[in-house]
Amino acid sequence: MLIIFIFLAILIITSLVLYIENKRYYGNDCIKTTAVIFIVFAIVALITASIFIITRQACAPSEKAQLEAEYEVLTILYKNDTFNNDNDAIGNSELYMRILEYNKQVAVGKTSQNSLWLNWFTPHIYDELELININ
Repeated sequence: MLIIFIFLAILIITSLVLYIENKRYYGNDCIKTTAVIFIVFAIVALITASIFIITRQACAPSEKAQLEAEYEVLTILYKNDTFNNDNDAIGNSELYMRILEYNKQVAVGKTSQNSLWLNWFTPHIYDELELININ
């Protein structure tokens, strides 16, 4: 994410330099239009990224609580062998699928929050969550 902000900052600075230099030397409307388009694009991209980051960080406590509750339910069901009988093969596979989905979500979250490219978009809640081990 830092690379994107650096790229957008360079784009804004380049656009401003083009606009200023165009006024000073050239008077060409094409360069002026291109600079204005670059500035507008960069500003819209910065605002959109900032809103997305703020929204994801604001929802982090509720997402963490939801994942913790799901962890508790799934571990209780798994440890008590609730679905582990011959009459309920569908429920057993459903439990394993829910555990797999939970583990995927936590693993992707841990990877994303430690990634150089995605860590601003991912709330830092996944280090405190555990994966469910299936024996």
